Amino acid sequence: MTSPILTTKLFIPPIRSDLLPRPNLIKKLNSIVNYPLTLISASAGSGKTTILSEWIKYTNHPVAWISLDSEDNDTIQFLLYVIHALKKIKNNFGNKMLGSLQSGQLESLESIAIQLINEMTGFSEHTFLILDDFHLISQTKVHDFLIFIVDHLPPQIHLIVTSRIDPPWPLARYRSRNHLLELRGQDLRFDTQEIKQFLHLSYGLDLSLEDVTALEARTEGWVAGLQLAALSMQGHSDIHDFVKDFTGSHLFVAEYLIEEILQKQSEEIQIFLLKTSILERLEENLCDAVLGSNLSQTYLSLLHRKNAFIIPLDNKGQWFRYHHLFADLLQARLAQTITEQEVSNLHKRASNWYVKNNFPVEAVNHALAAGDLELAAGLVENTARSLIYSGRINVLRDWLEVFPENIIQNRPHLTFFLFWIDMLQGKADFSETAIQEKERLLKSLPPSSENDKLRGELMAVVCRLLALSGRTSQAIHLAQEALAYLHLEDYASRARVNSALAIALDLEGRSDEARPVYEECFSQAAAAGDHLLGVHTMMAKGLVQYRSGYLNQASKTFQAIINIRSQEGANTLLRTGMNPMEKAGEKTIFLPSGQGYIGLAHVLLEQYDLITAKEYLIKGMNLCQQGGLDGIFIGRLQMSRLHQANNDHDKALAEIQFPKDAFARVDDYNVTARLIMLALAKGEISKARQFADSFIKILNGELVDTRLPLIFYEIVAAVVSRVYIALDEVDKAFKLLDRLEASAKSGKRPGRLVEVNLLRALAFQKQAKNNLPQMAVDHIIKALDFAVEENYFLLFLEEGSAVIPLLKAVVTDKNVSAESKELTKQLLQAFSEREPLSMGQFGPTVNGLFEQLTPREMEVLELIATGASNQKIADELVVTVRTVKKHTSNIYGKLGVESRTQAVAYARQNGLLPIN
Repeated sequence: MTSPILTTKLFIPPIRSDLLPRPNLIKKLNSIVNYPLTLISASAGSGKTTILSEWIKYTNHPVAWISLDSEDNDTIQFLLYVIHALKKIKNNFGNKMLGSLQSGQLESLESIAIQLINEMTGFSEHTFLILDDFHLISQTKVHDFLIFIVDHLPPQIHLIVTSRIDPPWPLARYRSRNHLLELRGQDLRFDTQEIKQFLHLSYGLDLSLEDVTALEARTEGWVAGLQLAALSMQGHSDIHDFVKDFTGSHLFVAEYLIEEILQKQSEEIQIFLLKTSILERLEENLCDAVLGSNLSQTYLSLLHRKNAFIIPLDNKGQWFRYHHLFADLLQARLAQTITEQEVSNLHKRASNWYVKNNFPVEAVNHALAAGDLELAAGLVENTARSLIYSGRINVLRDWLEVFPENIIQNRPHLTFFLFWIDMLQGKADFSETAIQEKERLLKSLPPSSENDKLRGELMAVVCRLLALSGRTSQAIHLAQEALAYLHLEDYASRARVNSALAIALDLEGRSDEARPVYEECFSQAAAAGDHLLGVHTMMAKGLVQYRSGYLNQASKTFQAIINIRSQEGANTLLRTGMNPMEKAGEKTIFLPSGQGYIGLAHVLLEQYDLITAKEYLIKGMNLCQQGGLDGIFIGRLQMSRLHQANNDHDKALAEIQFPKDAFARVDDYNVTARLIMLALAKGEISKARQFADSFIKILNGELVDTRLPLIFYEIVAAVVSRVYIALDEVDKAFKLLDRLEASAKSGKRPGRLVEVNLLRALAFQKQAKNNLPQMAVDHIIKALDFAVEENYFLLFLEEGSAVIPLLKAVVTDKNVSAESKELTKQLLQAFSEREPLSMGQFGPTVNGLFEQLTPREMEVLELIATGASNQKIADELVVTVRTVKKHTSNIYGKLGVESRTQAVAYARQNGLLPIN
């Protein structure tokens, strides 16, 4: 879950006034300006942060600093910190990117990286971006993002990384190109002279050369070990004996020193250190609550003054944290010092403080750490709805999976939340047994006001299960029964029931009846604050509009999802995921908006804007994946269709296989339909017939237990008609198409009529063998007339070259409207530009390409290099913008790139375009 920006993480850590100068290291760091990347990689406590803070004191160039923690593994949060850090140098930096990230319009990481790099070119002098404690970042996407950044940094920008381990980056390549400055543990080690000076300057200790040498041998110049040793030595009358008694590896020495430090502190300080080690961050009131005292501010100030491995997080002396290694050792010592029950009590107190101060996520986490599952379960019950409403359901699932079955069973609300999450993530069990189980739970609840509310929520879940499982008539009946039962003020449950009712009516083709139910659902979901339900229902509505052929209406519905900017929803996200040092008030990303991008990609793909469709699919699936939402399923199906449109059948099949393997769901007929379409495109007719077997049985009524809603039935019928035409069984195709046309006309679904007439034209053409009958031409004209209104395009191309003779006949027909004739010409042009399947990775290459660019594609590429817009290129080449976009898509595929900038750069590197 993305937390708000914690500004103290952007502060450059202060340095002590008695810090030992290290001129040799400073001199080496001064050469940072000659390298894109500087890596300071060494073990914990080696002084990585300190030496950088000291070096900054001597540089006159601007510095952006980020102190990382494990929460920054969230890709979006990491990007937000990078932008905010650079904004401290240049106030207007990244405003557009920041707006996109905070509004939910998440672009691909590479696109954001390119924008970031382009904006960095605006810095007029050497500028340093420092990522401190980078070993805490394990997210692959963050690593890939930074590798791309390093590879393309402007010469005045320098990235500096401190880490306990080497990042998984191509360091060898950076070294070979002299792009990397490295400082390692041996560089940071104190030598004998530095140890002597350090102990004298920082701690007032004067050791003999013999003792210093012995201490160096035992600590290996490790800065943290030296600090611990110095603290331990204070109070020892015989320093020589102290040093002499130190034996073993430096790890054992460190453990011994930690114990010596604790033992030398007052009993009160020792107790404070141990018991507050359970907290990630320390604050006076929080520590007082955990300890049951009122002295925490005194202890925190004292430890800070003594430099006892406590790090300030702000300039006001309010928030601190322990050094990571110190915290680990304190926690280990705590476990040895007090009982598990006492540790549990500390976590409970922390949880209670977080509850009272309205930080529910931290409250639950400490309750779980306390092992108090009943307490945690109660907190989860109170927090779950806000997480679901705001689309952050992965966090909730992680919590629920901790609880044993008996706790879930004894708390019906938790059972309900599991049901609902399964529904949202496409993991729900739609079997009759599962639905009967939920109905039994409904009947088993004893009467009470709380159970009445829960009963209503469970009825809503069952309604949706029935609707999505195809038992739409049952869903409609139960929904009407539920609405009669539910209180008028129970907006949340009524919204869910109306959502299921509207979807069921729409799937049955009763769109006029569904329309007011949708509106009521949206109104009730808004009143309940259930923003996620509103999005899910809008998505279902948009998909029915799309499948019915109202592409423009569907586009508006999907765009409305993208445009959701609910401050209430944003605050909900913040209040459930913020850091306890921050207050709510900033907007954050609304992950469910990813479904809108996926929905809009459906329309863009149908209208043959392949480039934008791909961008939206990637963006939408990224958002849905982060939120744990179900949109990724239909996103991959559409990505399969997009790959098929680009004649990349292997990728198309891979996209189909992923959801088929990952989900066992009622709408897996979508996967079967895509498999059939892909097999037909590849000319594998027998395989298509094999895939279609279950569909044919459904249509013939042989599978009595299977009933598809009307909208799904029409999809299946259209796919099977194609199989019959390919098999030359046109009589069967005509019968199916007659039924399909009657259904589409009665339900006012023009998109289906485009398809029916297109398939009829192909069937008549197939039946006539070598002749082109007028009936075929008449039907293709009807299809085009319907298609013009909603800008259908890909539907025709997917039927392959068999459509070309029909389109050519239309061009010469005098009775065709100007609009239909223009669409026909565009289709013929698109067919002429479609190329055979690439030879793939084993095929021949030209200039490093798998396929050589055509002369027209070279013209487009040359104009792209001038910065010309699609419209300008279209005007220059006297073609349509759609054609330009198709050429651009072909160029991207052949060059293996995904943007104009990358295409031009690649072409210049490989001699396709001149360097200047």
